[in-house]
Amino acid sequence: MTGFEHAGRHRLAALPAERTALESLWREDRITEETHRPLQHLLGYEESLLTGQGGRKA
Repeated sequence: MTGFEHAGRHRLAALPAERTALESLWREDRITEETHRPLQHLLGYEESLLTGQGGRKA
């Protein structure tokens, strides 16, 4: 496993915790929907790239 693959696995493992923290901030009204939604999308996009489902075309 390369260093990049190893880092990707760690990053992928961290995403659920980031989603949980983001949800908590939103539910506690510490961030607005306008902030919450784009961050959710970014986490989903990052996950799709890390799992190879990013839809990138050659």
